Amino acid sequence: MTLQALNYWIAVVLMCCCSHWAQAQRTLTFGEAQDAMRRNNLLLLAEQYNISAAEANVIQARIWELPVASGEINLINPEDKRVFDAGTNGQKALAIQQLIYLGGKKKAEVEFAKSNVGIARLQFEQLLRNLRLQLGQSFYTAFYDLRRLRRIDDQIHILDTLLSNYQSQTDKGNVPLKELVRLEALELNLRSNRTELSREILENRRLLSLLTAIPEEVTPQVPDAQLSERLQLPLMSRDSTVSYALANNLEYLTSQRIAESQELRLRWQRTLAIPDLTTGLSYDQRGGAFANQVNLTVGIPIPLWNRNRGNIKEAQARLTQSTYESTYKRSEIATLAASQYDIWTQENKQLANISPEILANLETVYQGMVTNFQRRNISLLEFTDFMESYNQSINQFNEIRKGWILAGLSLENTLNLNLF
Repeated sequence: MTLQALNYWIAVVLMCCCSHWAQAQRTLTFGEAQDAMRRNNLLLLAEQYNISAAEANVIQARIWELPVASGEINLINPEDKRVFDAGTNGQKALAIQQLIYLGGKKKAEVEFAKSNVGIARLQFEQLLRNLRLQLGQSFYTAFYDLRRLRRIDDQIHILDTLLSNYQSQTDKGNVPLKELVRLEALELNLRSNRTELSREILENRRLLSLLTAIPEEVTPQVPDAQLSERLQLPLMSRDSTVSYALANNLEYLTSQRIAESQELRLRWQRTLAIPDLTTGLSYDQRGGAFANQVNLTVGIPIPLWNRNRGNIKEAQARLTQSTYESTYKRSEIATLAASQYDIWTQENKQLANISPEILANLETVYQGMVTNFQRRNISLLEFTDFMESYNQSINQFNEIRKGWILAGLSLENTLNLNLF
């Protein structure tokens, strides 16, 4: 094979590998990731069936008991020595009965079933909120970690070039070994940080793929406008934020709805202590006081020992329990909203102290330091000290920006409000 042919096949293989790598990745904005999660997430799809099941229970609660039809026909006529004597002079009887609910049982049962539909819908919305929070945390953490990873890769590339030159000069005796070792230590530290960061990125990408049900490796994309803005809460005061949370938080609303549902269940159990009426019509050909007798039938249980006391007591206990739980949830959400508001405010202040000029100046100095070190205008000690300070500063800004977004995601989850 000629050298030209070998180069051709190498190029083909590289193109195939690059194409496969490109297909294995998918770039998404946070909005696109949310849309994918709503469409594909199996937990959300499964939770929707709880709503369908609760709605089916309402349909079932509205259905009355079926009427009961019964009949009686002569088997043996001992007088005439005949069997199945059901003719004109024989005997047969027919009856139909219907159970009639008293005390508002059906209405109470339907209202209780309807309350469960409301609970199921709130639980679905809460699951969607919780998944959105997980999605946002993984999305923005992966985004900022990938930015940091790219910076580390750039520095490692620069250090590889410098190390190659220093190794050559060290072998010639022009550069002390300690300077080479100092550069190697700096690169080793960067590679160690890169390994740890890569592990975290892989975990967050795994979560993104799981939440969105996208088989490809998800690469987060954030518009430049969002990177430069600082979002403000529509509710600026701490007290109004707590009030908004108590009015809109899905966990608290669900706890309230559960308490209301238990109250409806108690009302339903109390109606079950009231006996129901069974009424109907019957026809008797010859067995009654008259031939072809038609009767009205009425029956009602005598409430002597079964007055549904156990179920009523259990429903009262459940109502008390759910009331205490709702009261606790109110305190928990109020405390959580206040704490998250304080954290959000603190993160906002930290972010406000970092101007774009600071970062631009830092980048300018970084490029100048690399160039001057390559030209031997500054010492190795100055260069390594600056690199460590530069990395620390960039990482701090990265963490401040990431912490600001994560604090906002947590607060919006508590408030049931979209900030991002």
